[in-house]
Amino acid sequence: MMIQFDSITCMKQDDYTGKDNIFLIINNGFPRTIEVGEIENLQTKQVWGYVSLADNARHSIEVWEKDEISPNDLIGKIYLQDYTIGRDQQAVVDNGSASYKLWFKIVEESQ
Repeated sequence: MMIQFDSITCMKQDDYTGKDNIFLIINNGFPRTIEVGEIENLQTKQVWGYVSLADNARHSIEVWEKDEISPNDLIGKIYLQDYTIGRDQQAVVDNGSASYKLWFKIVEESQ
């Protein structure tokens, strides 16, 4: 299986002094990081790419906000076993100070 990313929308940003700097960690047997970059309130950014999902692993996506001075902030975690293969998916993560919506699709790898 693979996860195909489409886009991410900032519904409420974490930083008050500038744009959030977002990255994703895909936990798929071995973690993989995808840099989204800077994003602000009500902005949508394309997230291009596919990530293979290892067999017999618990798959999840973590949405993080990168901080320069303080530790990075985990905005939320999406557990992929809750989603249907082959369908467009949406998930919202919210940690109380920031909220993001992620669009993605889980697909079978072509033979």
